[in-house]
Amino acid sequence: MKLDIRLLRHFEAVYRFRSFVKASKELSVTQSALTKSIKLLENEIEATLFDRTTHSVEPTRIAERLIIYAKDVLGSLSVFEQQAASMNDLETGSITIGSGPYPLEPLVTKSLQGFSKNFPGMQVTLQMGSSDMLLERLMNRKLDLVVCDVSKYQHGPFSDKILVKELPSEPIVLIHAVDHPLANEKLTPKKMALYPWASPTASPMLFRRMPNELRVAAFPTGFAHYRVEIVSICLEIVRGSNTLTAVPLSLARQVCADGTLVMKKMPGNIKTNDGIHTLAHKVKSPVVKAFINHMTKTANALVLENNLPDFFSKK
Repeated sequence: MKLDIRLLRHFEAVYRFRSFVKASKELSVTQSALTKSIKLLENEIEATLFDRTTHSVEPTRIAERLIIYAKDVLGSLSVFEQQAASMNDLETGSITIGSGPYPLEPLVTKSLQGFSKNFPGMQVTLQMGSSDMLLERLMNRKLDLVVCDVSKYQHGPFSDKILVKELPSEPIVLIHAVDHPLANEKLTPKKMALYPWASPTASPMLFRRMPNELRVAAFPTGFAHYRVEIVSICLEIVRGSNTLTAVPLSLARQVCADGTLVMKKMPGNIKTNDGIHTLAHKVKSPVVKAFINHMTKTANALVLENNLPDFFSKK
């Protein structure tokens, strides 16, 4: 069987849009030409790829199985084209990164700052959101890598298709406003549960390690009172109210520097559990490899800069 790469591009576009009209516009081909391509591909593999009506285009079970391999082929071709054009020069190229709420600041931010200095010609796209959404986009080949809590993938449907490079962990600490009623109180789960919380969706690992009194009282449905996937917004809610939140220590030291917020060690051994997630069977471009190495070094440096073991010994 000899397949024209053009047929795979057409197949992927129709699958993604669920529409011959939208796919033809993106590909700059006529609908009749696109229909002909799909028919040629179906004849070649001797199977129907789409169930078509006047109102919908739905992939068949065979299409759902084959689209993964089609995307792999197209992704590998894209890497080849990128590297051939740049002649292995990392000064050019692109990378698309997804970040969960906690690693975004300062880890991902610092990593991008350093990476952009070394490779100023690099095109970087950063997408934020919940870990579940980002991992799904990784599986759909819309992201090159995702930085998020490792337990999200461990408990998700893609665990056998994702590779994870674990990053060093750091404590997650409580944050409240400087005039909060807890300012002069010793923290206990019971006292912490008296106030509303603003936080991203808790990872399975974080939720398990949370003190039971706090989990039952403050997170009875598994979510905080203010369920916000952007940590900076959580911090702004906390700044002007009696609401509580929790963030990694490296970020806490930054946001508490102006004196309007206070950080405290939380009961229990609650730490970040982040890792760099990539597809197990997708070829990594030199750009992606370089960024992963750079982020790993940044994460290690961040731990050293914040004297994390010293934080535990003094609290």
